[in-house]
Amino acid sequence: METRISDLESRMAFLEKGLSDLDEVIREVADRMANLAREVERMRTVVASLEGPESHIDEPPPHY
Repeated sequence: METRISDLESRMAFLEKGLSDLDEVIREVADRMANLAREVERMRTVVASLEGPESHIDEPPPHY
């Protein structure tokens, strides 16, 4: 009986460590995703400011 309890305690400690490790990884991934979302939003702002309200796409090139 004592061996069985000891075995269960060892398994529980192993599972708790694994859960803690997974929690840390999930937090890191969530932080990276938040950083990437902020970067994408910043890039969208930059691209929008480069396009501007006036677009010269339909104008003929200056050599015409």
